[in-house]
This record gives sequence, structure tokens and C-alpha cells, in this order.
Amino acid sequence: MGVLGYYEGFVPYVSNQYKNQAEEEGKPLSDKYIFEKILGKTYAAFKKDQINERVEKLGKLKPITINYNGK
Repeated sequence: MGVLGYYEGFVPYVSNQYKNQAEEEGKPLSDKYIFEKILGKTYAAFKKDQINERVEKLGKLKPITINYNGK
């Protein structure tokens, strides 16, 4: 939910923001239900999109050197 930020991701997830809507639809207020409301798609589809986004950015990585204890 971090990618969506505090108000768009975290708050809806930890609050009862979708409780009444879930009850009206006769569905449990589950992680699955909340994720689909927040993300607009399934969690699995969201994760696939996130992975694809990172794969597309692999070419932008630059090498770094880490020195530890003078080595």
C-alpha cells in the first residue's frame, strides 16, 4: 500500500472506510475486498504491474562501489 501513499493506501486499509459498502454488497470486509477497492484490480494484478514496472527500470541502474573498513 506504500506505493499509494498514506491517504490513498494506508488509511483505507486500516480504517472501516469500506465497511458499509461491503455489508451492502453482502461481502466480508477482507483484505481481498479492501485491496480491490483501493487498487481498482486484484492484488495479484497489482503486484504483476509493480514487477513489470521495476523490470522496465533495470536498464537505469548504475553500478556503485561500497567501501567498508577501508576495503
